[in-house]
Amino acid sequence: MPGGYSHTDGTAIHAHRAAFKIFVISDTVAVCSSVVVLLCFLWAWQDPSKFQMGLFLFGHMLDIVACLAMLISFMAAVYVTIAPIVQWLAYFVIAIGVATPAFVFLVAGRPVFSPVEV
Repeated sequence: MPGGYSHTDGTAIHAHRAAFKIFVISDTVAVCSSVVVLLCFLWAWQDPSKFQMGLFLFGHMLDIVACLAMLISFMAAVYVTIAPIVQWLAYFVIAIGVATPAFVFLVAGRPVFSPVEV
C-alpha cells in the first residue's frame, strides 16, 4: 500500500485521501482485467484448429484497459506518497504517465487501439 499501514489499527495511512481511492479502484481494474485478458487468450488458443478470434479481440481491447488502469494506479500511488514531500516530482511523474498513451498512439499508430478484424 502506498504510504504503508497504521501501527495502531492496521489500516492504510492514506485511506482518507482521494488519490488513494483512485489508486485502489484503478489497481483493482488493472488486476482483474489482466486476469480476464489472460483467460481470453488461453481460451482463444485452447484448440488451435478452432481459434476464437472474438475472444482474442476482446482480450486485446481489455488489455488496453488493463494497461491504462495500471498507469493510473501508478500515478496515484506516486502522488499519494511523493506529493506531500516533493510536489514537482509527483506532477512530473503524472505528466509522463499522461503522455505515455499519446506516445504509444504516435509511435505504434491506430492499429494498437483498434485491431484489424478478420
